[in-house]
Amino acid sequence: MELFSVTLEGYRRFHDRTMLRTNGKLLALVGPNEAGKSSVLAALSSINTTEALEPEDVARGANPADLEIVASFLLDHKECAAARLPYPTWLQVHKKHDGKRLFGFRPAAPGRDVSHRAILVAATEKMLESEQIEEALNAVDDDIRERLECVSAELAEAGQTASKQLQEALKEGADLFEQVPDLVERDRRVRDAAQAWSAAVELEAMPTPVRHAIDTLDEMVPTFLLFDQEARQLKSSYQMSTLSSGVPAPLGALLEIAGLGATEILAAVTAADVPELATLERRANRSLEAAFKEAWHQSGITVALRLSLSDVEVHIVNQDERYTRLAERSDGLRQFVALHAFAAQRHADRPILLIDEAEQRLHYDTQADLVQMLMRQTVASKVIYTTHSAGCLPEDLGHGVRLVQPDPDRQSCSRVVNKFWAANGSGISPLLFGLGATTLAFFPTRRAVCVEGPADMLLYPAMFREALGEQSLGFQFVPGLSTSARALAPILPADAANIAFLIDGDDGGKGIARDLVAGGVPDARVLVLEAANRHAVEIEDFVEPALLLQAANALLARHHAGAQPLARTHLPSRRRMEALEAAYRVTAGVDLPKVELAYEILDLLDAEPGRRILDERRRSALGELARRVKLALAS
Repeated sequence: MELFSVTLEGYRRFHDRTMLRTNGKLLALVGPNEAGKSSVLAALSSINTTEALEPEDVARGANPADLEIVASFLLDHKECAAARLPYPTWLQVHKKHDGKRLFGFRPAAPGRDVSHRAILVAATEKMLESEQIEEALNAVDDDIRERLECVSAELAEAGQTASKQLQEALKEGADLFEQVPDLVERDRRVRDAAQAWSAAVELEAMPTPVRHAIDTLDEMVPTFLLFDQEARQLKSSYQMSTLSSGVPAPLGALLEIAGLGATEILAAVTAADVPELATLERRANRSLEAAFKEAWHQSGITVALRLSLSDVEVHIVNQDERYTRLAERSDGLRQFVALHAFAAQRHADRPILLIDEAEQRLHYDTQADLVQMLMRQTVASKVIYTTHSAGCLPEDLGHGVRLVQPDPDRQSCSRVVNKFWAANGSGISPLLFGLGATTLAFFPTRRAVCVEGPADMLLYPAMFREALGEQSLGFQFVPGLSTSARALAPILPADAANIAFLIDGDDGGKGIARDLVAGGVPDARVLVLEAANRHAVEIEDFVEPALLLQAANALLARHHAGAQPLARTHLPSRRRMEALEAAYRVTAGVDLPKVELAYEILDLLDAEPGRRILDERRRSALGELARRVKLALAS
């Protein structure tokens, strides 16, 4: 199951209900200090348990009874089948102030099938129509009619779950038939009634579909793990003399998955038993090899320990059996080793990882390595982290960043802004504001593609990933070319190998391209979006037409009540977006908001998992462009 959203109400700074959209594998929370980013992680972590929240977790002025944290998960096909629910179904886990966890489903789980109750009532009535049968049954119980009719009537009026008293009465009624086996065998009416009562006893004792779904899925809810600073600081070596006073958390986690205890290591050291240390080392490294090859099988990398009388050393072993000290490897790899040990120690299968201040103690140019590791790793199903650094932002700047923003009217309150790119501001400025920057301090330290505007930045990642069939692209899309091409070109080094430029194939885009080349940007790094027949020259021209139309009509319905919906005829094959903008302007009297349209497209995709964003007829053209972009960045 995938976490798609978290709603907070009455929790710490989040007095009013606010929702955090969490779709995607990697999500960064940005915002000023004390805005409440860490509180979001704390709220998520609390979902794991039924422990009551602390009094200070209640928002100022809020009623503790109103405090609620709601996590919404999309179930996959296997989970729906196991829970006997239709696909798609969303599981909602509610955490209350007193620690109680409640479960809900959207759409609602089906109710219990109670058709057997009507069968029981009808069979009982038909049987009791016979005076001879009633007389024979009275030999067992002289008020048999009253008892059976009373129970069957109560059952007919019962809710989804019959009370324990009613279930006991049903069992007693069914037992009566066992006392007249000859009558049951001889008379079909008695036999039908006996079968109906016996079936009812069994069916009423079964859990309701809701109860079955909850019991099935409760253990499947992902664990939230707070990967704190201490757990992340796995060192390359540890002195044996320091371990007797306590084993650091990251080393302890590594020793645990190695099946090795600090006490047995120290016992061998105290006895100066070098052969025993060698035995422990060999045994531990077999366990580590199995654990890490399973976790990162595509790299062939594993982890090994070297034990001596003076130190415990952590080494990385590559597929050529070459050993290197952990300190000599990248920050991303070092933190991956710590992450895998951390998750394995807690026996968490595909947990949701929470990291506060992910950039802490990392140089700016190594933060990107950490983010790439978090995107590629398969230990955690999702990573949600806070950051103040542009170097620690995820690959998908449009759909992978959320702003936690203080309320300007209530200094003690905050809210989550999922779509802050729609706010006023051009280029990268909304993101800089979210990071707390006051000046233009953003320049990509990893590979990046500069595009014209925020709408392009929002749509390109999903469309390129679908066109290439990849989960990660390895580069960011950065907006702002439409407003800053002349200013940007002179400050870019001509050999900036990590930067490419992607512009529309319309007249405006061609003008931007000329400005970039005139400023010294090599032609090879300026790429143009256009289909071979030039029928598609903007990114929206490559969106599946029905999806594009649905998104535009959703905006019309939201902002212009009563406006006539746009029809498929408003989307010609040639210059589709240009025609859509013209039709929207005629219908609504205002320009089509492109950033809001992009968000609406992404929202529709989130609401209908598995839906495609690309126009199938233009998939190959966009795929070819995506490969050219990757080639330009790799050269």
